Amino acid sequence: MSEQIKLLIVDDEEPFRAGLCERLRLKGHDTVEAGSGEEALALAREYLLDVAVVDIKIPGMDGIELLAKLKEAHPSIEVIVLTGVATVATAIDAMKLGAYDYLSKPFDFDELRMRIRKAYEKKRLGQQKMLLEMELKRLTCTGELIGASAKAMEIREFIAKAAGADCPVLLEGESGVGKEVVAREIHRRGPRANGPFVILDCGAHPETLLADELFGHEKGAFTTALQSRQGVLEISHGGTLLIDEVGEMAAANQVALLRLVETNRFRRLGSSKELCVNVHIIASTNRNLRNEVKEGRFREDLFYRLAVLHFAVPPLRERKEDIPLLAEHFLDCLNRAKGAKKRLRPDQRDWLRDLEWKGNVRELANLIERSFFLSSGDELDMADFVLHERLRGERLQGHSPAESVFLSDIEREHIVRVLEAKEGNKKEAAKALGISRSRLYNLLKRYNIVTSPES
Repeated sequence: MSEQIKLLIVDDEEPFRAGLCERLRLKGHDTVEAGSGEEALALAREYLLDVAVVDIKIPGMDGIELLAKLKEAHPSIEVIVLTGVATVATAIDAMKLGAYDYLSKPFDFDELRMRIRKAYEKKRLGQQKMLLEMELKRLTCTGELIGASAKAMEIREFIAKAAGADCPVLLEGESGVGKEVVAREIHRRGPRANGPFVILDCGAHPETLLADELFGHEKGAFTTALQSRQGVLEISHGGTLLIDEVGEMAAANQVALLRLVETNRFRRLGSSKELCVNVHIIASTNRNLRNEVKEGRFREDLFYRLAVLHFAVPPLRERKEDIPLLAEHFLDCLNRAKGAKKRLRPDQRDWLRDLEWKGNVRELANLIERSFFLSSGDELDMADFVLHERLRGERLQGHSPAESVFLSDIEREHIVRVLEAKEGNKKEAAKALGISRSRLYNLLKRYNIVTSPES
């Protein structure tokens, strides 16, 4: 079944407009119609529109002015203008202002349908490009569910259930266990797999900006709102929205999120119009939200709305049989990316598996990555497995125990090596270390580590 396109038809000739809408509905499209520019803008504020078909000659506000205002209300909307022979030059001007295409009346209906489809595909490609740029900043080779342990099987069973259920999902678990990977698999195997997968990191935005990031805003909603902006809700329409670290969300934003989860409706900041969105909500947190509810830091009603399907992603220490498989997977990813052929020896895989592991999947990936860049031969050298905060205190096979050196020295050396591996890029170094950039700057200051200024 082809995707349903949300269409706006604008023409002042009521019989023509109604007939065109009816024919498009019969072809499976969702249409709304307007006889003037003012009516069209009112509908644009109410619906999430994909494509608008606009007659360039309409009373009051003409098609050119309406085009500009539609683009302001919905930056991603694509507009096809309808024109008579005498106004073809005006239609070409409209394309220079951002219209996707134009058609001269009278036109062939199938030709219009084809251009609507192409306009919609252009819109989706633009959204996918934006999402890809966002994801390239986040994705690493941890983005795949690897493992054959009983715990890994439990994760897969939950994913299968959650993918087939059209209800909110709450994922809990320690940092780095792979909650995002689970969310991606739920999306990939669900009915919205062809739609976008969008992540909102609540911990990365101040309270005052989080609502804007989630809901978007209208032009003039606040001093710096020079144009309308879509939030991640509109971007994820037809797909999945992962609300990461939902436990960090302030009370006022929890109220707005509760209404969204209950009604699938929301308002952009500065707007009185409600928009309806079709999104699968998945929330994740490294906190125990039941305890947060008891302490009064998280709304009980929101917790139960999000936790319709609730799963605690197990830490890596509870699925140690998967560690060798994961280590090999991360190394394979690095080899493919860098054109290398480095390998892990069997004793190294056993050593990793037998550790009293205090980190998680992300830490294991970072450990393999550091060793990959620091080892000089085709084999990863045991001496290159640099201890980090959560592994310190363990013994390396054939090496002195970690108690024989100061922990602060280990931490300082570890930070320096990661910075070297990342060529001084503090953002990437902080990500590899599993800490925030502000935390990294504090550690650089504490250990008097001098680095070159970032561009």
